Amino acid sequence: MTMNKNLLFGLGMMAFLASCSSDESLIAPADDNTTTTITNSDVEIKLSSGSKTRASIESTPSGVFAVDGLGIYCLAKNNINRNPNELPIQWLAGTREGQYSVWMNNVKSNAVINVDNVTHDSTTNIVWADNETRYYPVGNWHAYRFYGYYPHTESIINDGNSFVAYHEIDGKTDIIWGRTSNMVDTLGDLAYSAKYFRQLEHASEVPSISFKHKLMRLTFSMVAGPDANGSTESAKTMGVKSITINDVPFQSNLTIADRNNPANDGKVEFNWDDVRNLELPDSNDVVPLRTDYYWVKDTEVTIGQGILLPVIPDGNDHKYTISIVLVNKDGIEFPAEYPMDIRFAGSERFVEGKSYNIKLTINGPKAISLDATLTPWEIDDTTLAGDGIEL
Repeated sequence: MTMNKNLLFGLGMMAFLASCSSDESLIAPADDNTTTTITNSDVEIKLSSGSKTRASIESTPSGVFAVDGLGIYCLAKNNINRNPNELPIQWLAGTREGQYSVWMNNVKSNAVINVDNVTHDSTTNIVWADNETRYYPVGNWHAYRFYGYYPHTESIINDGNSFVAYHEIDGKTDIIWGRTSNMVDTLGDLAYSAKYFRQLEHASEVPSISFKHKLMRLTFSMVAGPDANGSTESAKTMGVKSITINDVPFQSNLTIADRNNPANDGKVEFNWDDVRNLELPDSNDVVPLRTDYYWVKDTEVTIGQGILLPVIPDGNDHKYTISIVLVNKDGIEFPAEYPMDIRFAGSERFVEGKSYNIKLTINGPKAISLDATLTPWEIDDTTLAGDGIEL
């Protein structure tokens, strides 16, 4: 699919009026000659995250994580049908028709780790970057669902039924997405709204967005290989100067929410016709790798910090290859004669949210053999193919 980034437009955040009210009286919908007054209820909007998810965003085993620069949406999912003349739902931000349907429009937020002083349990709270307090609307026309993504961008397509975010892939920035699970068949048609939280059994609830990684991650490690006599001394004169991943898609479109087809929520499409070569970054997102190089040892050594890549979809014959440049301690470089494929031995496919370690066995100044095992993010012990390619 060819994507045209020139079609993407940034949309400003919908303004919230400062007034607050606990009044649940009806507000008549506007006709063509009047203006509907949007007011806030007295029920504050609070969010948390129960997800498993900078360089790549890391989380604890229970899913606690921290990151700045989330984008949050609060979108009408159904009419409550308690009041007459409720406005129809239309996800068109910045319009009269969409003023209640798009209650929060790409609000920049941060995920902050909170530690309970009594239980010492950690949770992730979502806080608004502008430190403002936000409320559910008065009137109780709609119930809402929350959507979140990272990294925040103003390059958003909004056609009245969906929100799609444009990102450029740099290998260093994670993409995550999530939504609350409050569908009518699980929590009823009031979730989430001011009226829902005024019920005693729901008063203390905090809606939770469960985030997922939308890219995969490759990490690299190396170990010295023995020569014909079983010695690794020759290998230990070598280091890795650079590792390049070839033919990585540059443009991506993330569907944050699709009202007509919720199955599209969270899907990412990449432009496989516009590709770049990305170099493995070092710690703190530095490219190239550190200048003293990663010298080969008898024990396994991690190289760089890992690189974040789109997952190649089923039916797509695209493949990633890696190019490696070695250097010895005299400063002589040994570039690979040709790129090496990154692939599974069988029919398995790469998966979003998984981290794949590529283990390089370096045999002196001449040969590199290649194999890989999966390590999490998500635990998976499958082994990738190695071709024993020699340089």
